[in-house]
Amino acid sequence: MNLIQLPWDIQIILWSILEIKDIMHFRQTCRMVNNHISHDKHFWIYILHQKVVSKGLCIPSNLRSIEDVSAQDIESWVKHAILLDRKYNTPDCKLYIRDLNNNRSVTWVKLIRGSWCLAASSDKESSSILLWSLTDNNPDPVAEYHLPGPVIDGIVEDSREYIRFAITVGTSSPYISVHEIFSENGIPIICELSCISDASHVKLLSGSIVGFATKNGDDTYPYIARWDVDRIYRLFSPSSSPISPLPMEPALFMIYWDGYILTYHTSDVKLYSIPGLDEELNDAILLSLMILPNTHADSYATISDFSKFSNGTASISIVIQSDDSRLGFSSITCHPRAEMSDIIIVSDPFWTNPKGLGKAGRDRLIMRYCVGSTGRRASLTIRNLGKLIPNLITTPIRAITSNYAFPDQNKPIPFSRIGLPLPFLVSSMDFDDGWGQIAIGVNSGEISVGSFIEGDVLTKGSYDVELPSSGNTKELTHKLSKSRMYQDIPFFYRNYNELRRLNYSNRLSERTSEVVRNWTRPFELEPIPNWSNDWFLFDEIGFWIHPYPRWGLVDETIDVHNNQILTIRQHIRTIGDVNLVMYNKSNHTHIIFRVGERMYVYKTEMDGDDDYELDEEECFIGILPYTYSQCLNEPHLLYSCIRNKTVLNNLKDIQFGAQELAQPMVAAAFRSELGGLYSRYGKDINLASTREWPDEQWNGLQHS
Repeated sequence: MNLIQLPWDIQIILWSILEIKDIMHFRQTCRMVNNHISHDKHFWIYILHQKVVSKGLCIPSNLRSIEDVSAQDIESWVKHAILLDRKYNTPDCKLYIRDLNNNRSVTWVKLIRGSWCLAASSDKESSSILLWSLTDNNPDPVAEYHLPGPVIDGIVEDSREYIRFAITVGTSSPYISVHEIFSENGIPIICELSCISDASHVKLLSGSIVGFATKNGDDTYPYIARWDVDRIYRLFSPSSSPISPLPMEPALFMIYWDGYILTYHTSDVKLYSIPGLDEELNDAILLSLMILPNTHADSYATISDFSKFSNGTASISIVIQSDDSRLGFSSITCHPRAEMSDIIIVSDPFWTNPKGLGKAGRDRLIMRYCVGSTGRRASLTIRNLGKLIPNLITTPIRAITSNYAFPDQNKPIPFSRIGLPLPFLVSSMDFDDGWGQIAIGVNSGEISVGSFIEGDVLTKGSYDVELPSSGNTKELTHKLSKSRMYQDIPFFYRNYNELRRLNYSNRLSERTSEVVRNWTRPFELEPIPNWSNDWFLFDEIGFWIHPYPRWGLVDETIDVHNNQILTIRQHIRTIGDVNLVMYNKSNHTHIIFRVGERMYVYKTEMDGDDDYELDEEECFIGILPYTYSQCLNEPHLLYSCIRNKTVLNNLKDIQFGAQELAQPMVAAAFRSELGGLYSRYGKDINLASTREWPDEQWNGLQHS
């Protein structure tokens, strides 16, 4: 009796013992075995689960249903997953690079179905969303939608029936725009479905539900919008902080399922239910609020996986980054119908340490990380504090389950950056770990897609690659943008060179006064004695006129070392608009400002007390225990705060934004080294040609 004549249950035992390379060897040496298993769909389904799924290997998320494919198709899935895993675990693996044509700053990029690249490209003259096909050799975009301003952020939803995305458009008053991508007569088209005015920082897109963190420049509460019926709900919650009457932290991410919304913040998690369309409510209903344990405190978080069950329970896997730049893996289990104390359960994180990625004694800082589309792997750019050139790395994402074993070979592995845009000015990045693709866009306009696998391993027809047809959107009002639009960007960017001179003149002119118009309200708070809101006499104006970055933190308008607004955003964790209220006449570095209704005081020294020394950020920032409206009605409340040492120092121990500041610090270091680069190679050097330079050549500039 030969192998294939054995009962199937015995064959299963034998095949499970063998590695995939041994199975391939059997096929090559025995024609009978080859003919038997090549067309045995049940065999390859078993191998898929045994060698790929159970080991957590990455496979594309847009594979067709297993009922609709052949044995050869499933075999190609297995080969793809195993080859890709081998590439991921090969140190300094060189990628196959595809450069895309673009000449404007890239502010956002997304990979779709392993075959499309969607990106936002912008300068002061024009902005648009561009779509490239990755299945042919054409480097030009196949579709374009023009916008009145740069894209700040965005999120894509691919439901297989449709592909939609929501973006924050950074006009003078930002708004969120919902779009759909489809094909009509074989031509890719991008159309606009809806706009949500005065909204920004989109965190969720699920069907007709859009979640966002900021409205009218205020990030105190997140919001949910039903874009198809023009309904908006505030996600109201009481403050969970003893030092503030209002919530202090914007939502980092949001999840929607079965009428529930979960929002994750740096110190708590909240669960809401959305009112029905027939209910006259403007606020969602808060069901539960859980204070995060200290193990999660002050950490940035991203979703890696989400699943829901028939009883309404949801399970969420998250990746968290601490302020000391460690990555951790945790999970949230949510039982909306359970008793109050058991509604939200958060697991302790499993922490990794990026210092283990480099040589001993070299501190490393994660500049940027991107969770892959399947949630099994992440890509990172890491800065070695002793070197100029950042490194690119992939790392497995640990699943938090009780019986999960973390294989020793699944460690963070560097891959080669050769051929990719220089990592100094990276403004956007996306990673599809199932396809083995990484897209990188930079501030200078370059955009490239790198692949870990050359060519197609997957059989044609075993995955969904085409764009949905227009049939799903015929009843919607399409808006197509075929020509450039006037750029309604903030005054700061339109007149950057003139405003930059305020650093020297220290005075507003009638023309430049437009930059502070958002600081005033119809009912303006009257200055208290020895304080003023006459901005024409304000000596520090040049340091306070920066709006929320429209081109990201690597833009040339960002001075990471001399930017009070950036320092404030880091300390108070805000993505809202920082509006000045008044300044001290005797010392113009002492400021009272607000974000929405929250009031803060900023000082560079403590009045009349030598016991308080400046910290390394050279400032004191405190949140006031009163709202703007309270102070408007009772201005004397400010008196009790501005000299209160406890209030002025109540945010001292809070640090946030390691990830946000790491990339602009690298960009600043790069720009400072350009002088040495030009002196060595001449002003006419083509920076694109330096892509191929080894790390040693770049790091040598720092010491030349």
